[in-house]
Amino acid sequence: VSFFPIKNFELGMMSKYVSKQYLDNTENGGRKLNAYYVQDARAIYTLHRKVLKDANIIFQVNNIFNKKYEPNGYTYNYIYGGELIVNNYYFPMAETNFMIAINLKL
Repeated sequence: VSFFPIKNFELGMMSKYVSKQYLDNTENGGRKLNAYYVQDARAIYTLHRKVLKDANIIFQVNNIFNKKYEPNGYTYNYIYGGELIVNNYYFPMAETNFMIAINLKL
């Protein structure tokens, strides 16, 4: 969702919700990732100059609610002593973080 409170200035919110997701194709509940919801926000200011077509200054805050979540990972299974051993490994995402960018169009 984006809106433009003043000329050349954009405020936006980006949301992502992921529910059912598995580490492999077995759809085994023991190899499932937890559902998560994250919210990001950004502000973009656009400058129009003779030398440049556009210059955007962007400030973005990712994961504004500081959600701890793992959107991906992998599973490793093996048999030891006649027993199936299942190891799940997860890749955690960054907590709240910031980004500043400048985009130039010549």
